[in-house]
Amino acid sequence: MPRSPLYPYPPVQYIPLYLERVFFHEPVTGKPLLLVGGENIAGRQGLAEKYGCALPQPAPCLEKILILTAGVEPLEARYRGYYVTIKGRYRPCLGLYHLPAKYFYLSSLVFQVKNENGEKLLSQPYRLPAGTPAPASRISQG
Repeated sequence: MPRSPLYPYPPVQYIPLYLERVFFHEPVTGKPLLLVGGENIAGRQGLAEKYGCALPQPAPCLEKILILTAGVEPLEARYRGYYVTIKGRYRPCLGLYHLPAKYFYLSSLVFQVKNENGEKLLSQPYRLPAGTPAPASRISQG
């Protein structure tokens, strides 16, 4: 069985994640962007101005991780080790999404958007906030 350029490890090693769409707007212009975590999105002054639409302010929730994408459309997400791989494609849109936080067994993560050929489009490191619900196996990283 040939390996996937997007998911090179056996499928059973990935945890599929549900991408819950909170907000979607198109068209937008500008450089592609990936922001992870409500604290990072809230700290970006002028996002609404830059993209020409009012972004909703979802209530803080430790059970979910908020993701903002611009210029790319996320299609699916899977988790393995330190990496959250989001299959996506370039599209002139702006979207807010929730991912469930309970599956992450490591607290330091790298979110990356890749196309179906495995080429990295965007990437951002992220550390889960203290108090995020997790499997009992989460490795403590002090």
